[in-house]
Amino acid sequence: MNKASLEKYIPTLLPISLDKLKIVIENFEFHAVEKNTFLLKENNVSTNTYFLESGFIRSFVFDNDGQEVTTNIYSAPCFVNDFLSFFKQQASTENFQTITNCTLWCINYEQVQ
Repeated sequence: MNKASLEKYIPTLLPISLDKLKIVIENFEFHAVEKNTFLLKENNVSTNTYFLESGFIRSFVFDNDGQEVTTNIYSAPCFVNDFLSFFKQQASTENFQTITNCTLWCINYEQVQ
């Protein structure tokens, strides 16, 4: 798969040399994910971060009555994750679920370090 979308998007977030950018993006792996797939469930530690190339993802929590409350809808292109859980390696308080078929680029915590 072509990582052109990653190569184009990352420099919009932070200044990075082309050499460093190539090193960063070579660690991302492509995933085609079906609708209704959970990328992260609450009380689990986020071990991956995702670049959403196409599709839609939602994050949600449960209220005191057990009802789902959507906290965000992610649309491409963007990074998707519970960043606090990912960078601090602590349990997430949210759920992340695809609401359409999605194409994603994934990198794990160890690769980011």
